[in-house]
Amino acid sequence: MGVLKKIKDKLDVVGFDLVKKFKKELKEQGHNASSKLHDSIKHRLSFKGEDAFIEITSKTNYAQKVNKGQKPHAPNLDNILDWIDDRKKTIPYSSEQEKHEIAYAIIRSINQQGTPTAEAFAWTQNGRRIGYMDFVIQNNKRKIKRELAKEFGKIIRTEFRNVNKK
Repeated sequence: MGVLKKIKDKLDVVGFDLVKKFKKELKEQGHNASSKLHDSIKHRLSFKGEDAFIEITSKTNYAQKVNKGQKPHAPNLDNILDWIDDRKKTIPYSSEQEKHEIAYAIIRSINQQGTPTAEAFAWTQNGRRIGYMDFVIQNNKRKIKRELAKEFGKIIRTEFRNVNKK
């Protein structure tokens, strides 16, 4: 197996592990109303010059908003209504009027507090509602560096042995 293939394989393992940990943290933070964000998180490798990157992507347009939170603002009513529909089991309503009343209450809260709202902490299993990406990266950075250094060291030693045998 070539050197580049070995490097790609190890970076792929790290990428898959990060995605798994991002998804776990999302669930623990209570961000799983529709599973759209959770299910769309993927990784890909990219190379620019001598540098290799593990890129974590999502098909949603709100991954960073969930990660960083948002300042107070007036969210779109239709987005909130969709979000309520995604949470049918945990936000029950008996009529469209009640659903709209719930939506307007949520909009008022976000307009005053931003996100996450104080009420949102009821959904978390780990006490966090923001920073799912930051938390995972910060808590795994050293481990990833050690793993990559160990693996790349093995690759280099193997290549030197192969060169010396020739």
